[in-house]
Amino acid sequence: MDFEHWYRCTVCGHLYTPQQIHALIQLRESRAGMSFDPDDPLFCRKKGCTGTLVPTADLYRDSRR
Repeated sequence: MDFEHWYRCTVCGHLYTPQQIHALIQLRESRAGMSFDPDDPLFCRKKGCTGTLVPTADLYRDSRR
């Protein structure tokens, strides 16, 4: 996983930060009881959306810095 870029849902267009992607991976690992395979897709968490998350070309910049 690329933790330097934003991620976008392929269906609804919702943007996810690298921190949110990391949290989704941890949630998936805790529920499945096994380590995350980077070849498996991550799915959007918005209600009713069935899209997958893909990295964007936009670099993530933390606004607190």
